[in-house]
Amino acid sequence: MMKKMKFACERWLNRHPWLRHRIRQILPFFPWLLPHHQSFYGLKHLAQKPQGLFLDVGANDGISALGFRQLNSSYRIISIEPNPIHEPSLKRLTKNLKNFSYVLAGAGRQRARIPLIVPQYKNLQFTTAASFYPQVIRENLAKEWSTEMIQTIRFSQCPIDVIPLDELNLNPDVIKIDTEGSDFEVICGLKQTIERCRPFLMVEYSPALLKAYQGFCQSEGYTILEYDFHKDFFVAFTESAQKAVGDERVVHNIFLIPKEKISLIPKKSHGIK
Repeated sequence: MMKKMKFACERWLNRHPWLRHRIRQILPFFPWLLPHHQSFYGLKHLAQKPQGLFLDVGANDGISALGFRQLNSSYRIISIEPNPIHEPSLKRLTKNLKNFSYVLAGAGRQRARIPLIVPQYKNLQFTTAASFYPQVIRENLAKEWSTEMIQTIRFSQCPIDVIPLDELNLNPDVIKIDTEGSDFEVICGLKQTIERCRPFLMVEYSPALLKAYQGFCQSEGYTILEYDFHKDFFVAFTESAQKAVGDERVVHNIFLIPKEKISLIPKKSHGIK
């Protein structure tokens, strides 16, 4: 019941940018309120080893690392975040969160230096919505904000160094990717790592990237699943269900699962191949 109330409040806050921004700033000081998204509860089923590595791509100020730590106390966490404004928060986490480290860089298919675009509403910077693509920012904010609010958004830019994460030579068991439109580019830059480690992936659902995800799954032997928060198991992905979720303006993640590991997770088997 407490979890349901928490996420009902989150949906309400998403429609009130200033209040959401202030609440978001204090969440790290109240870890019992985390994880901040329902999909994160699916991660506890994927972190199966006594010890492993959780790769957190698109870390923001470390909120996803803190949320994962509420679900798993033993895994090492490495967060990847491009925006230098979050480095003070990530530095603090290295002192306060066990087995945590971070890399300040963007993640992509290949090395590049490109501008990170950060939306600003009135005097508030919404770094959680920062992206390399301004259209993605508008589309994502439109899920929660009114047209009038979207029209008042201004953008600032910060040049960012982007690297393929294969260069880090990591061995992750679970990878979470939330990069506001760049998720598939991140996957492409992890090709060698994915082939070597066969990790579980959690990515943000995007109709624009669905064909790319499906192509990846077909070529790499993965399948796309959804996590049912209320029943606490995984189900087959259906695009029609995702469209319904979109109509309700709820952020939703999907999971890319290696086919050889499907038997290891709780699931409703109907429709899962």
